Amino acid sequence: MYHSVSKKYLQNYLDEYAFRYNHRASGNLIFPMLLERASQPELLRPAVQSVKNLPV
Repeated sequence: MYHSVSKKYLQNYLDEYAFRYNHRASGNLIFPMLLERASQPELLRPAVQSVKNLPV
C-alpha cells in the first residue's frame, strides 16, 4: 500500500493513468499496437535523416 507520491514521479503516475484510461477499451491489444507502430519505417526515417545531417 502506497502512502505518498513524490513530486519527482507524480507526472509519470499521471501519464500512466491517463494512458491506461484512454486505452481501456483496447484490452490486450496495446502491445501488438505498439509493436506495429514501432516497426513502421516512416516513423524512423526523420530521426535517421536528422542524425545524418549533424555536423561532424
